[in-house]
Amino acid sequence: MYGLRIEPSRWNAVPIWPATPEMNARHDLARRKIPNDCSSFWFFFEPIFPDLASCWLYWGDECPLSGWEDAPDVADAVGILPVEDYFPPNAILPRFANYVIEDWADLFFFKQPPCPYREFVRRRDDDRFLKRVVDLAFHNVDGAFWVFFARDETFVRRIRERIESLGDPFTATDFRWEQWRKLGS
Repeated sequence: MYGLRIEPSRWNAVPIWPATPEMNARHDLARRKIPNDCSSFWFFFEPIFPDLASCWLYWGDECPLSGWEDAPDVADAVGILPVEDYFPPNAILPRFANYVIEDWADLFFFKQPPCPYREFVRRRDDDRFLKRVVDLAFHNVDGAFWVFFARDETFVRRIRERIESLGDPFTATDFRWEQWRKLGS
């Protein structure tokens, strides 16, 4: 898996570590550059949305969408989907990418469901299994940054180019799967 750490995200919470004036300045600039009506997920990853539209989605134990309750089209889509199954292509993402939360979101995409849903849930903490079956993965760490992984190096290159085109204060640095798993959630 190829990976990137993309930062800063739109920092909404008190940092876990002591913040420096430079860190605060970078996050303030990020808040100003990411439009208010746009999630950082949409802002950073929009270039690969056409590819996400054809993938199946697993999002973990909690819905990673925020504010959807007040948007009838999103509420209808979320309400009709099965609770214990993968989400079919384009049912939720990227269609409603602007509602993705910016705090501890985990999103896994597959070209095809890798196994029965309950088996995936049972094995989702097994790194060797995940690295074998996941095609794209996104993880937001406490509103501070995104970690992105892709089986296909082309996706990582496209997102790196996107982040570089945004300029200061955003950066995209190489990131290994093993580093992400140590972050916890």
